[in-house]
Amino acid sequence: MDGRFYHSRCVAYIINLIVQDGLAVAAINAIKESFKTMLKDVFKSSARTHQHYIKICSEAGKPCLSPNWDIPIRWNFTYHIFLCGLKQRSTLMYFHDLLASKGKCQHFPAENWVTIKSITQLLEVFNNATKILSGIYYPTSPLVLQHIFFMSNKLTKYELNGGIFPSMVKPMKEKLKKYFQKMPPIITCAAALNLCFNVNGVELLIVSISANLEFFDDSYATKAKNGSTTLWKILDAEVQQNEAIPLSEEEIALDVVSSEETMSDSGMGGEEVDYDMTNYGYDDYE
Repeated sequence: MDGRFYHSRCVAYIINLIVQDGLAVAAINAIKESFKTMLKDVFKSSARTHQHYIKICSEAGKPCLSPNWDIPIRWNFTYHIFLCGLKQRSTLMYFHDLLASKGKCQHFPAENWVTIKSITQLLEVFNNATKILSGIYYPTSPLVLQHIFFMSNKLTKYELNGGIFPSMVKPMKEKLKKYFQKMPPIITCAAALNLCFNVNGVELLIVSISANLEFFDDSYATKAKNGSTTLWKILDAEVQQNEAIPLSEEEIALDVVSSEETMSDSGMGGEEVDYDMTNYGYDDYE
């Protein structure tokens, strides 16, 4: 295998780098910081203000959720701050406008809420990919290719939305291209072993990713597809090599004994079982 399947970059870390580039765009960062400031006006300005907000939420029958303040090196904390704010949007808007009318803080524009919602929907795809590909109780390599497709597809849709999003999407797509322009064979081969895709499904995903990330050079798709068939060639060679090796008499005897034990345990050895195929399995439903 020449070491082609022994090394793979941490995809969750690559996702972190991709999103950090998008959030670092000046227009997006300004909205993010103003949103955090608005939350601090409500939750961190004073205990009295916080208690007043809790009382308003209680009277309105709405949740009062204290945000998990973000950490610079973990973008998903920013996603959860946005999500937390959106879950209590109506009460936050009312209470913060009340504070602004009293001159205690600056007004947070209503249109920024729309932008925050759109950013959160974009980041949801990356958050889901991070959680799924960080799993430890199941193999994650067969799932990488489909999440690259989900991310690239979402970025392409947002790029067409106009406004401030093309400026956010551009560096994210560039970073995605940087790490997956040369698709590691382990990703395509593992995806081909996934029963949901097989080789044909992998080729379709590769073509879609190539279109989303604007790889106009056909060599990208060709090389990636070749990578997905590499493992099959290796496995086929191994199978042919094993078939060429004759079994010893001892191995044949062991196979016979194993087969007889299996048939005996399943009730197919020893006594013959007479099945009435004309009425088999229907009595229970009448």
